[in-house]
Amino acid sequence: PSLGTAVGVCSSFALGGKFFLKGGKVVRGTLKRRGRAPEYHGGVVTESQFVDNAIEYLGEGYSEVSPGRFRSANGTRQVRYGGHETSNPRNHHGHFESVENGVVTDNTVVDIVSD
Repeated sequence: PSLGTAVGVCSSFALGGKFFLKGGKVVRGTLKRRGRAPEYHGGVVTESQFVDNAIEYLGEGYSEVSPGRFRSANGTRQVRYGGHETSNPRNHHGHFESVENGVVTDNTVVDIVSD
């Protein structure tokens, strides 16, 4: 599996879900709660930035654990970019998530625009 084949992570790059890089500076995201892991808004990125940074975030040896869900080799980081994230052109987005014991603990969502 390869995220490089996915259409469409970031000059804004998720770091453990709580912070992200924007313009080379670490900034705090906007927290949203929905009864799940805290969700932070990571900004807007191009499709190629999303793919490049997702691969960097996951590191070597990542795998696709289910359709559109990619997990790092050590199981602590996850990127979601599947049907839900790509089906609505007005809501094209992706998720960078922190995982502990198989449970998502933080979730940074980024909006994705065309290159």
